[in-house]
Amino acid sequence: GANVDVFWGTMALDDLAVSSNFTVRVNGVAASPPGANQPSGVWTVPSNALTSNPGANDVTVEIDWTDTTTGHVWEQGPGNGQCRNGGQNPCRYDGVPEQVHRSFVGTTGTSGAVALVRSASSGFVSGSPGPSYATVADGGNTVNIWPTVGIKSVLRAGILTTLRLDDPQANQTLQCDPDYAQGQEFSAFRYGCKPWYGANTFTDGPWWNTTTKECPDEGLWFSNGTMPAPYGKNSSGNPWRCVLTAPGMSTGQIGDDIAVATDNCTNINNNSCQQFGCVYDGNYDGKPGNPNGWLQQGGDSRYPRVVNLFIVPYQGGKGLTGAGDTIPILGFASFYVMNWTGSNSNQSDRCPDTTFDHDQNPLTPQIAVPNPPAGAITGVFVETVDYEPGPVDPNAICVEGQLTPCRVTLVR
Repeated sequence: GANVDVFWGTMALDDLAVSSNFTVRVNGVAASPPGANQPSGVWTVPSNALTSNPGANDVTVEIDWTDTTTGHVWEQGPGNGQCRNGGQNPCRYDGVPEQVHRSFVGTTGTSGAVALVRSASSGFVSGSPGPSYATVADGGNTVNIWPTVGIKSVLRAGILTTLRLDDPQANQTLQCDPDYAQGQEFSAFRYGCKPWYGANTFTDGPWWNTTTKECPDEGLWFSNGTMPAPYGKNSSGNPWRCVLTAPGMSTGQIGDDIAVATDNCTNINNNSCQQFGCVYDGNYDGKPGNPNGWLQQGGDSRYPRVVNLFIVPYQGGKGLTGAGDTIPILGFASFYVMNWTGSNSNQSDRCPDTTFDHDQNPLTPQIAVPNPPAGAITGVFVETVDYEPGPVDPNAICVEGQLTPCRVTLVR
C-alpha cells in the first residue's frame, strides 16, 4: 500500500473542497481521500493493491483536479475564475506522474550481499533488527527513521564469491612459506605451505600485541622456521598465528598459480605453467546436459578444484604497504574454484563454471556468473571433511555449518 500526504493549497479552499473533484494515483492506482470534503491530507492506497517486480521499481504519484460545478469560483484561475463544464475551464490541474520513491524487491538474483532491510521508527533494538516501519501508524506525521541493513556473509558455503579484488585493502595474497622467496609463489601454489599456522586469539601473548594491535614485526619472519624468543621454532604445538602479505596485484601469475593448484596445468615449467588444459572441470552444482557437478558427486575434498585458504580480517588490510606486512589469522576454509581470469585469455580457466544456482537445486534454471576481472577468482566456500592420512588435531571436532576443514578420527 501507500500513504501520500498532499496539500492542494487554494484549490481546496471553501466550497472547492469537494474530494471527488481531486484524484491521487500511485503507480496508476487510485488512492482514497482523507474525507468527502477534505482533499488535503493523507491519501491512502490499501495494502496488496500495488505490485513490484524483482529489483528496483520507481514509485510515481500523479495528482489531478477538475471542478465542473458552475457555481464554484476559483479566484486564482484565469479570467473570471468561473468553473465550467467544457473547454477553457480554469478550475483544473492536470499533473504528470512524478517519481517520489523507489521500492526494491530482493531475490537471490537481485539483492547481492543484502539479506535484510528494515526501517524502524523507534530506534535500534539491541541484538536484533527493529520492527518494520511498515507496521507503524504515524497518521502522516514526520518521524525519524533508523534503517537496519543485514549483510549476507560470504563466509558461508554456497555463496558466490570473488577473491582477489583489486582495492585499497591490498591484493588478498599471502606469503606462507619461507622456502619460496618473493616471485616464487608458483611453487607455493604447486606444493602448498609447509609451516604450521593457527588461529589468532587476540589475547596477551607473543602473537598479538593488545596495546598496539599488531602482529610480530615482519623482520622476525622466515628464518628457517625459527623465530627469536618468545616465538620459538614453528611446530604443530607452536604454530604461527600471523602471516605475511604479498605485494602487487600479480595478475600475470594468477593464471599460472591457480592452474597448477587445481591440477589444470598440463605442462609445468620451473616457475610457471607452460600449457593450460581442462583436466578437472569447474562444474560445481550440476547443469542441464552436464548434471554431474562436484556437489552432486559427494563434494570430495580431494578434488583438485578445492583449495584451502587463510581467513584474515578484512579491516586488517588497512594501511598495508606491500610485501612483508603482517596480518592476523582468523581461521581457515575450503574454497571451490569455479573460474579464474589471468592477464590474458591464454591464462584463463579452460573449463569454468559460468552459471550458478544459489539455492543449489540441480537442473533448475541457472544464473549467469560474470567473468571475473583480470587476476580474480570466482567460486564458493564449501564444507569439507578430510579423510586423508596425516597430522590430526586430537581436540578438533567436526561441526556442521563451519567452513574450517576438519578430519574424522576414531576414538574410544
